[in-house]
Amino acid sequence: MISGRTVVRVRIVSTVPPPSDPPASSRRQWETLREHTEQPTPIPADRSRVNLIHYGLAQPFLGLRTLLRSPELLGMALAPMFLVMAIALVAAYFAGQERGFWAGVASYFVTIAALAPVPPLILARVYASLAAKARPVLGLSPAEPYVRGWVQLGGEWLAQLLILALGVLPLTVLLGIVPWVGAFYALCIQGAWALHWIVVEGYDNSRTLPPGQTVEEIEALGQGRPGIPWFHRWAANVGQRSGPWKLLGPLVMLSEVVTSLARPWRAEVDLTEDEPWISLGFGLGIAIMLAIPGLNLALRPAVVVAGVHLRYRLLEENPAPSPTPRETTQPYPTVPPA
Repeated sequence: MISGRTVVRVRIVSTVPPPSDPPASSRRQWETLREHTEQPTPIPADRSRVNLIHYGLAQPFLGLRTLLRSPELLGMALAPMFLVMAIALVAAYFAGQERGFWAGVASYFVTIAALAPVPPLILARVYASLAAKARPVLGLSPAEPYVRGWVQLGGEWLAQLLILALGVLPLTVLLGIVPWVGAFYALCIQGAWALHWIVVEGYDNSRTLPPGQTVEEIEALGQGRPGIPWFHRWAANVGQRSGPWKLLGPLVMLSEVVTSLARPWRAEVDLTEDEPWISLGFGLGIAIMLAIPGLNLALRPAVVVAGVHLRYRLLEENPAPSPTPRETTQPYPTVPPA
């Protein structure tokens, strides 16, 4: 006879890790992004691509929050918008007198859309003063406005138009003739090229003048930087080759023209190359902010303030080595980080 019963319990332990919590991860990323927009913060110690993109993306919204918190900066920021609105109201009044009320309303919005790109040129000195005034509000050392002459501003405006039009023209033309997907890839490349120069312009508009420096000295240091900008290196390599490579001579010449036009922004181009992920986030933030119809003019000063903070962080607090060595054996001259 069996007097007892033995019970064996088997416990099965799963070795499969529990699924991650996507909402919690997204929530953490959102909290990090919000922290960067609430107040000026240094570049994250964790320099992962996602963190750096988030940091750059937050800067335009930090600039907007800074404007809203400072009555002095807000008054300077709204001046361009009031000027354009006044011109649009005058145009709407005359259009309404001639063609009726709704024609006047349409004329008002059309005028605002047409004049939106103009203030960066006409009101460049206002934005320069805004950048200088924003430094103490951001907790940075005081500096003077980086005021450039009207002839120089007009020349730089024309140079940027030519750079945008010619920079990747040969590549987009070649891709455009490829069936099916060529036009799409050409549009993507043109968009990336435009985004790059949006970032360069954002860094450029945030310049301020350090004490004891002049605009001419800063311009000379920037344009005299040795090395080759990233978008011209292929042409420099091709230009040194012989044989069939000589057939690319016209493209090399076009690249040299673009590089010559881009000389005023060498420091900003190099900065974009040094920090590609922060610059990508910064460009996306600018694009989001300036793409809002009817508000892009009012939000443009926020980009100026954001550029002041970001330029300081990149050039003074946490400079990073270039991921792509520039083709030069000479050290870079010191460019004041303001």
